Parts: sequence; structure tokens; C-alpha cells
Amino acid sequence: MTRRIMAFSLLVTCAATLAYTSRSYAFAGGMILAAVLSFLPSMRITLPRTRQNILALLLMLLFTLLWRARPFDDRLVNGFLLFPLAYAIAQLLLSLMTLLLFYAGPTSIEMPLYAASVLICAGNISATASQDRVYQAAATLTAMLSVLFLLSCRARVGRRRPIVWAAAAAAITIAAAGGLAGGRFLKDNQAKLSSLLKPGPEGVASFDRINSLGSVDPLGEDADKVVVRVFALRSPGYLRAGAYDTYGNSRWRATGSVTRAKPAPADNAYPPGKGNVFVLEHREDVAWNVLDVWPTGGDVTLLAPLEATAVRAPADDVNVGQCRDITAPNMPPGANYQAFAPSGAVVGVAASPPSDELRELLLKTPQDLHPEILKLAAALTANSQSTARKISEIENYFRDNYTYVMGLQVPEGRDPLAYFLLERPAAHCEYFATGAAVLLRLAGVPTRYVTGVVVNERNTFGDYWVARNRDAHAWVEAWDDQQGLWVTVEATPAGGVPESRNDSSFAYMWDSLKFGWQEFKNAIALGGVGGFLEWLGKSAVIIAGLLFTTLPGLVVVVLAALLVIRRLLKIRSSRVKSRCPPDAAVCRIQSMLRRIDSRMKKLDPKSPWGRAPEGRGRGASETLTQYASRIRHSAGHEHAAQWYDYLAFLRYSDRADLSPDILTSIETALLANQPPPAVQRNE
Repeated sequence: MTRRIMAFSLLVTCAATLAYTSRSYAFAGGMILAAVLSFLPSMRITLPRTRQNILALLLMLLFTLLWRARPFDDRLVNGFLLFPLAYAIAQLLLSLMTLLLFYAGPTSIEMPLYAASVLICAGNISATASQDRVYQAAATLTAMLSVLFLLSCRARVGRRRPIVWAAAAAAITIAAAGGLAGGRFLKDNQAKLSSLLKPGPEGVASFDRINSLGSVDPLGEDADKVVVRVFALRSPGYLRAGAYDTYGNSRWRATGSVTRAKPAPADNAYPPGKGNVFVLEHREDVAWNVLDVWPTGGDVTLLAPLEATAVRAPADDVNVGQCRDITAPNMPPGANYQAFAPSGAVVGVAASPPSDELRELLLKTPQDLHPEILKLAAALTANSQSTARKISEIENYFRDNYTYVMGLQVPEGRDPLAYFLLERPAAHCEYFATGAAVLLRLAGVPTRYVTGVVVNERNTFGDYWVARNRDAHAWVEAWDDQQGLWVTVEATPAGGVPESRNDSSFAYMWDSLKFGWQEFKNAIALGGVGGFLEWLGKSAVIIAGLLFTTLPGLVVVVLAALLVIRRLLKIRSSRVKSRCPPDAAVCRIQSMLRRIDSRMKKLDPKSPWGRAPEGRGRGASETLTQYASRIRHSAGHEHAAQWYDYLAFLRYSDRADLSPDILTSIETALLANQPPPAVQRNE
């Protein structure tokens, strides 16, 4: 009992420490309450070592899934482990410690090791100075309890010579001193360790408020990596990420003001969904084209089409730039959001006019622009009276006189834009978009430079659209005064515009499975248990649809039904055989045996049957004679052992002299709690 009390004290100390450092009390409190129940003998279980290991492996798998589903928040990192990983490991170890208390017999000697590991994980969570002092006190208490626990094991392992115990005490002292020194070293150098071990970028395109020529690189080893998945009725096309108003020194900048948008009041203007609605432009439309966007990375930029007038996101606010670029800094990584566009809107067209201040900004060109560029703009648009004609002339100029290639090398000392426009080298989308934007501004057309992705590839297996790193793109949006519209300008030659591609069915199926995992993580992170149940129901509907609406699914259903029917028939046949053996005497003997087994489970100290000792119930593979021999010397169980021996003799004897009258007399003795009647045994 002393050993169990020490183990319980270790668990309570570790659970309290983890709850204090993580500011999460429910799990730790639940483990402590469960550990209290382990002091009840009736709650303890007997499991072979193999099954104990299997149960531990299942717990490890469960907590691995929980960690993978938990979003990463680097603000809570205090050491060299990611906080969600450290917390999940601590939860796993606490669960294992609690489980060990429920096993019958002496508590496992690994308890101090588990306790030390929990403290390591708890110490990795960000803490204040006062919390550090509490943590140090908890670590000291854990060390003392570990020593007491090991001393309580002395009766189990036998007495040792004093020199052995002195060596053990010295080792514990050295380990404690080393732990304190190591902890101080880690605390003093945690910044260096974090910089070495912190994971790098996830390899997906990201968009900032400053964009240099050459910054969009969709090629490389991650060109096929999925950036975003979109559920929509039609091809989403151009999805905007960054929008820029000022060009200079070979860079585009978003210098306009940023507005923090607050959630719109709840109404029925938009389709139902989770998250807050942020209105970019008020519209009276009652029908919407909805894009459900699932980004794969942690970028805070919201992808949306030019014609979108509202978004719904799991965030308290979003930032909207003067050029309608949207960011949500507080949105959980990987969370999905929706973009709403009027159902009748033309793709790539919007009607919100720029303010006078923004219009002036969108017409501004660098002062040091090469004179030949001004002549080129004048020559291209000399005969164009309308904005649409100017746009068409400049688009055709680039398509007719340039070719697309990724990775333009600008000679040292040359201005990239001047080199591109005057020397006409093969280039990529950023140069074409920049050249078109500057030439249109010189022709009096307000323009903004836009980066994002072009979504034209459809995953036919998952029924959604995908964009990959190679689909990152740059283009121009121009304000047409005559039409009163923003229009999309595509100056890149056809070879450089992302277009629809078809992948293999297996690749689309694999990507659908990856999306299912992302959807599962999102459901757990945002909805907890409710989100998990909702995901489970949605997945069940999808699986049922695949099973009952496709030919392969119907084949699987039929085969599964045949296997189930076969199994049920086999079980029914075995039950009929077991319940109706050919010998009527055997039926009556088995009935008496079931009655004895039932009595052994009842707690009635006054009965001659008593109660089977803890952990000594008759096993499924244990014979009657073996069980009788095992319980014969237990207090109060001689009566039961006699009956088990007696019924074993009756069951496996010749039974030729077992008339119905004799069986009736035996049943009467059993019902009256009398000893078995004397029956002549034919040896």
C-alpha cells in the first residue's frame, strides 16, 4: 500500500504541475480523480504484460493523433519542443501513470521515470518568473517522492547492503544536481536552441506587402505541392492574395491605408455557416456564388476573386487594404473560409470605383523611368481612345513580341524593368504584369499589381478545385472609366498563364485523403468534440454515398453483406450446438455449472459460496478441475471447490447411471447450498 500511495503522490504532483504551467486544468483533474478510484480493489484489473503493452501502444497512437490535430502556436514555446507536442506527450505519460495504478499487484517501478518525463514536458511550456519558482518546487518534490517510491520497493526486491543504498542515494543526488544545472543551461540558451530546432517554411507560396521582381517562384522541387483547395460550382480562376499600388526600385509596395473590418451583424443575407461575415462592399443581391477555400499553409492572406464582396472567416476581425487585399492575422492556421460573390457577377470584374486619393496613387510612375519607356507607351496607345482599347493593345504587344521563361537573369547594373521593356528578353509573369501596369499608367489608366494563384485544375475524385505552387501568378487590375469597372489584365503570354491540368485518378484520390486529414484537424481544432462528431457524420454520408452510388462501392457492400451473413450463421450454428447438445444430462450439468459461476460473482460473505478472491475468476480456457484446485485453499471456498470437482466428474464420466431422478436430487442439493451428494464414482 505504501508503494501505491507514493505512486499516487507522484501522479498528483505531476498533474498539478502540468495544469499550472499549461493553464489547462480539466485533463489533469480528470487523471487525479481516476487515480483516486484505483484505491478501490474492485476497480483493479489483471492483464498479462503483453496486453498491457498493447494498451500502451493504443494510447500512444491516440495522443499522436491529438497532437497532429492541434494547431501550432509558437507564442507558447519556451524550449526545444513544440508546445502542442510537449503537452500531448505529458498527457500521454499521465495517462500511462494512471493506467499503471489500475493494474492489480505492485505498482510498476517505471513510475518515477514517467514522472520525470512529465516534468520535462511541463517545463517546456512558456512560464512567468513566479511559475518558474513553482515549477522548481514541484521538481524538488517529485525527486523526493521518487526516492521514497524506490525505497518502498525495498520489500519487493529484498534487502540490500548499506553500500548499495549509499551508492543509490549518491546517484540520485548527482542526477538532481545535473538536472538543475542542465535546466539552467537550457533556460539561458533557449533562444539559440529554438532557432536551431524550430521548423522552417512549409514550402507553399506566401504573399507580403512588399513584392520584388523575381519573388514569385512557382517552380522547384515543391512545384506540385497543393497551395489551396476550393469548393465551387465553377472554376474559381484568378484568386487575389496581394494587391500593390506603388512601384519603385524594382519593388511593388502596398502603401495605402489598411482598415480593420469588424464582423457584420447577423442576418439572412448570406448563406449559413461558421465564422463571422466581413462585408467588403454592400450589395442587395440575394443569390451568391460561394467559394469554400481551404489553404494548406499558415499564410494569413485570404484568397478571394476580384468580384467578391464579402468573406466569412473564423476570426474576430480582418484587415482590408486599400486595394481590397484581405488578411486575417488571428485566424487559425489551415482553417477554411468562404468568399461571396454575386451570382450574376462577371468573373474578374468589379464595380467599386477608386477614391480620388487612390486614383492618383494608381497613376504614379517612378521619376527615374527610362525615356524610351515613355515613348513606347505613347506609341502603343496613340490610336486608342478607350481604356478597353489601350488594354487590348498592350496585352497584344506582349503576346506578339515576347516569350515566357522562368528565371530571367538581368545584367548587373541594368534596371530590371527597363531591360525587360527595351531589350525584350524572355521573362516570367512578374515582368509582364509590371510592364503592363507601368505602360497603362503612362497611358492614363489607373492600375494595381496583383499576385495570387490561378485555380483551374479540378480534382474529380474529391469534387473540388486545386491550385499548386506552380499556379502562383502575377497580373494587373485596371480601372476602366468608360465602363465603370475594374477589369483583369493578362499580359503574360499563353505559355506562362497557369491552365487546367489533369492528374492521375490515384493522385487525385491520394490528395482527397490528405484533404480529409486536414478537414479532420480543422474540425478538432475549431470545434472540439462537436466538430469531431460533425466531421464523423459528414464522412459517414460521403462514404455511404461512395458505397451505394458507385459500382465498386456496391461490390464492396455485397461482399461485406455476404461475409456478415456467413459469420452470423456460423455463430448461430455454434450457439445451437452449445445450447442443445445431444445428451440431455449434459444440458442439466451445464445449467448447474452456470448457476455456480453466477453465485461465485455475488458478494455475500454469509453464504457458503463466499466470493472468489480478487483476480481469481474462472478463466475462459481454465478447466473445472484446475479452477477447483486453485481456489481450494482460499478462505471460504472449499464448498465451491467441492462442487466444481463434482460437476467435472459428472460431466466427463460415463453418465450411464445418471438417471433423471439422480440429477434432480443433485440440483436440489445445489439450490439448498448443501455439499454435493455422494455418488458412486466408477474409476
